[in-house]
Amino acid sequence: MGCIVYQQDSIEIRMPNQSLYDEPYMNNHFTKSKLICNQPEYTDETFQRININLSKDQRRFEPQKNYQWKRISQSNTNQNLCSEFKYEQIKKGELNNDQFLNALRILSSQDIILKKIFLTKQIQINCQYKLVLNQQGLWQEIIIDDYLPFNMSGKPLFSYYDGDDFWVQLIEKAFSKIYGCYEKLEQIEMVNELLRDITGAPYLELDEQQFKDKLDNVVDLQNIFYLMNENKEILFLKRNERENYFLDLQQNLKLNINEFKNYKIFFIPFNAKYIQITQQISIPIKNQQVKQVMQMTIQQQCHTFITISQKDQKVINQNYYAQLHMIIVEYDIKKENFKHIYSKYQQVRDLTIECELDIGSYLIYIEAFWQQQTDYTLNIQSYGNRQVYFQQLSRMTEKEKADLLQKIIYCHSKRQKKKIYGNDQLQSVQSQIGRYKYILFENNTLDQTLKINLKFQKHLVIVNFPYNDQNNQYIQVQPNENKLMIFQILLENDDQHYFDIQEEDCNIVGPITDDQLIEKAMSEPTSIIVRNKQMKIYNVKLDDECALVYVNDSEQKYIELNKLKLINLSYKGNRNPGQLNIEVLPKQKLLYRFDKIDKTQLQYEFECNQQFRFE
Repeated sequence: MGCIVYQQDSIEIRMPNQSLYDEPYMNNHFTKSKLICNQPEYTDETFQRININLSKDQRRFEPQKNYQWKRISQSNTNQNLCSEFKYEQIKKGELNNDQFLNALRILSSQDIILKKIFLTKQIQINCQYKLVLNQQGLWQEIIIDDYLPFNMSGKPLFSYYDGDDFWVQLIEKAFSKIYGCYEKLEQIEMVNELLRDITGAPYLELDEQQFKDKLDNVVDLQNIFYLMNENKEILFLKRNERENYFLDLQQNLKLNINEFKNYKIFFIPFNAKYIQITQQISIPIKNQQVKQVMQMTIQQQCHTFITISQKDQKVINQNYYAQLHMIIVEYDIKKENFKHIYSKYQQVRDLTIECELDIGSYLIYIEAFWQQQTDYTLNIQSYGNRQVYFQQLSRMTEKEKADLLQKIIYCHSKRQKKKIYGNDQLQSVQSQIGRYKYILFENNTLDQTLKINLKFQKHLVIVNFPYNDQNNQYIQVQPNENKLMIFQILLENDDQHYFDIQEEDCNIVGPITDDQLIEKAMSEPTSIIVRNKQMKIYNVKLDDECALVYVNDSEQKYIELNKLKLINLSYKGNRNPGQLNIEVLPKQKLLYRFDKIDKTQLQYEFECNQQFRFE
């Protein structure tokens, strides 16, 4: 079951070391806009002043009645781009985009982030503005013009800053361009996704104990903690406070940690010293699922967040994300030893695992499952205080990948290892990874066969087998053999898909003795060669061997010259035994056993060319 993990001489890194205090890395995906950036008054031809860019419902806003487009340069107010950041000044317009505004309100306490996403620092005469936002872990440069929608009274139609600044309206327009229209901002249900899009930092949902631990250990108060209740009302921790005092976005409020039961607690590890490196994984077209193994190299001990990101549902106009599963295992190349580190399984846009990693090599197993065929792309990123290198294992054969997956599954399920009949050499290991359940049987004996009647629910379907209504499966594991069974889960209800393995369902068959084999050959022969009424040769085939039994009930000696040709068999370890000189005395039974060489192959046989006589 061995496998090889190849080492790459040079690893391509798509993003350099970069502090979040530096200008964000620019990866321009809007080349058409960039080509016309030198026009005196820039007009964005990719996000035009048309009704469909406000709402896909043409009846919701009517031109010349509900709204008009105005340039910032046409405003009579004192013109500032981003000079003031007071959360109470961020106002809502005619969109139900509360979570979008909550994200901006939270980030108003981190004004350096909001300033850094503007590559254009001042009001522009040429009416062009450049912002950089993080989409699926990739920094993208977004270019917009300064046309903004206002109502007929001259008040901003949508979100705005109640002052002389335009940063709220410009960020709103940039996200509307990414999503396709302003109305799509109403689909933002989770503040954390938008915070990641602006900062590039991952987000984690914490339980009460995790939150207490982070409050005790976090020194850099630039880390963002916020809470959301069932009504999606937001509270977040003040920068100059540490324990009990939280700031509501509408009013000051004191809470104790014990009062957080009605809230979800989120953590955004914004840190100026952290860097982000991104590698993209492409998923082939016509796939509903992907199983990918990547190598991760750590050259300095680090604290990092490993994230898988997928396409935003607001962009692709669909209402679900893939079910994602990520497992991280440490891999000792010299010893070929695996150690389970972290694992996580969720149906989210961004799946993140926080890691403390030592110097060494790691493997990351990624599984994604969609409800239909897709041509999606997954991105994997590292966000932390040290550089992390990713590498795809493209040089591995399919067999090596299968062996590697089997080891990762075993490593993931190590705590569930179960001895069979208390035998240290016979074991079963169960696991669930994503939409699949696995059971690995290990037979480390040299002379015992394990037979199992595996009972399972009918909506667990064996992979690569047609669907059927059988409730059990008979499995046989030969000596020194490991067998991995893979089942796909048809139903997602946790209490309805499980394995039922009881000791009484397991049967351990030891090596058959010569006397037992002779008796079996005579009672259940595969074939019989009759020399006469008193001289017969019984041929019997078993799972891992076959045998010839000579039974001489006559008063004469039986002599045979048997030229034997073996197919996938050996005789006393010899694959080419040549001619067997066989002598069977009167009233004697004589046994010849032939061992199967390749037990994974079903076919095995021997051909005989006999010459015989009686004396």
